[in-house]
Formats: sequence, C-alpha cells, structure tokens
Amino acid sequence: MINTPSCVPAVPGFEDTGSFVGPEDIAETMDWPSVVGLGEMMNFPGILGGTDHAHGEVGETLRAGKIVTGHYSMPETDRGLNAYVASGVRCCHESTRTEDALAKMRFGMYAMMRYGSAWKDLPVIDGKLESDIGQDVLKTFVFERHHETGKFGYGFVKGFGIKRGAMASTVAHDAHNLLVVGTNDDDMALAANTLIACGGGMVVVDGEILGLVELSIAGLMDALPTEELSEKVHGMEKAWAEIGCTMPSPFMTMALIPLACLPELRLTNRGLVDCTTFQFATLLAAQWDTEALPFSIRSED
Repeated sequence: MINTPSCVPAVPGFEDTGSFVGPEDIAETMDWPSVVGLGEMMNFPGILGGTDHAHGEVGETLRAGKIVTGHYSMPETDRGLNAYVASGVRCCHESTRTEDALAKMRFGMYAMMRYGSAWKDLPVIDGKLESDIGQDVLKTFVFERHHETGKFGYGFVKGFGIKRGAMASTVAHDAHNLLVVGTNDDDMALAANTLIACGGGMVVVDGEILGLVELSIAGLMDALPTEELSEKVHGMEKAWAEIGCTMPSPFMTMALIPLACLPELRLTNRGLVDCTTFQFATLLAAQWDTEALPFSIRSED
C-alpha cells in the first residue's frame, strides 16, 4: 500500500525538479488499488495561501474517500495550524514538542511519532519507554501515599537537565503524594524508598544518598529549628548540582508537576491530566501494541 507523492516540487517556485505532480495526477492515482491516500502535504504554504495546486490535490484525495497525510513543521499552533487541519489533512509526523502534538489533536488530527535512523522521537528501548538524557526527558512517577491505595501515575518531564541519579519529594502540591523524577529505575526506587522509610521529605540520589531533608511531620514540615532546617535545605544545592541539575531550585518546580489546576499537562497519582479540558490523557499519542509495553496506558481510577 502506498500514498501518492503530493509535493513534486516540495514548494512550487523555489526549486527545479525532474517532474511535476498536480491535482489531475492525484485524481488518476486515487483509482489505483494500491493507493490508500495522499503523501505528506509538505506544501503547507500552498494550503495556507489557498493555491489551486495544493487544495486541488487535497480535494481529489478527499473526493476519493482516502486519507490526506500531513507535514506541518512550523512551531505555530494557532490560526495557521487550524487552517491546515481544516483543509482536510488528517495526520502529521512533525511534532517535536508536546504543545505541537496536543494542538494538532485538539484541532482534529492524530499526531504521529517517528523513530528512525535520524529522527528518534521515541522518549523506546526493548519495547519500554525510558528516560532520554540526551533530550533532557526524564521518567516521572507520582505515588499515592496517604491511604495505601496503590494508585500511581507516570509520565515524562523535561527542563531539569539531570544527567544521572534521581530526585524525590513529598512536597508535591496540593495532595502531597510521593513524586519521583529520575534517569533510571534503580535510582528512582532508591529515592522513593528513602522517603518512605523516613516519613517524607526531599532526597537526591546517585547510587547512594547524596542529600536528604527529612520532613517527619506529614512529609511537609519538621520540628527542627528554622536555622537548622534551612541549612539542610541549602545543603541540597550541592547534591542536585552533582547529578547535573541546571535549575536553581528544582524542588520548587517539581512541586508543581502534580498541581492539576495549572495548564496544560499535569501528572497526579491517578494519571496524566489535560488541565485545559480537565480529562485524563494517554501518555502515548500514537497507537501501540500495549502488550509490548511494561505497563498499562490506562489511567488509574
């Protein structure tokens, strides 16, 4: 099964090619049994500019009841993207940011992720979703810690700059469940279990405990004098810098990851929350064989 190439040339008027494909050619191929749709419509300037060439190709494909695949590489998620989707383009593989994929899906597309020799868009190793330190993408878990329900949510965050180890905290607004961010499962487990053992607090680990602030009162406070506790908190700065964290105060930022009243995506112990529609979201934008994954992608009730 094939898609008919839509853009020969990619954007008319900017290069010389060996041939030309137009709406009449598209219409002819749509009757071929092997053709299932139109290849990626890279000429999004033609779509946005209303050219007969670009819209003609899309129109012939839609008339045949087949799929128009897309290519919208602009970092723009407003009127331009909306117009592109409204033209009839049904999917796009050019999402490199979370906001790109979300916007495309909200406008009615399905977002495609790709993994190849050059573009490794899949945060996947031996069928498992893992942290990608090279792209600053870190695995994140939120565990319910108040009633032993066993509920947990999982996802990914970026922006911390961590190169190794893990961090965990029970100061996680507003439910203050156990929040863990890390580069590998072993360190994440060590961080989580360290806080479970001491009743809560903040910890940085890298094969061993590098820094720990115990917060024995509900995992949020401690009875130590202010000066003494402040000294312990400041001592954590060396620990998070040691694992490569580039934020000046990462635990303050971490604490907002589960706060479901902030846009756009938040992670709670029940799962990934779309805080613009206030619905649970799946971690994966594409369809997967979930039997090959190390966990279910359904949100915990």
